[in-house]
Amino acid sequence: MTKVTYPRFVDIDRNGVSMKVFETSNGNEEWCSPTGRELQNSPEPMDHWLEYEDSEGELHYGR
Repeated sequence: MTKVTYPRFVDIDRNGVSMKVFETSNGNEEWCSPTGRELQNSPEPMDHWLEYEDSEGELHYGR
């Protein structure tokens, strides 16, 4: 069995993942699109965060 190191990124299926609102660096709120990646800080599901991208290419993380 291979040992998994954290944090790590995992590719996920974007189908069924909705857009989410985040505050951008200019202070505005914006709908952001899922990138298809998940950040996993540990094996616990509470430490898994979906990655989103805003219109300026900045990344945000949420559930």
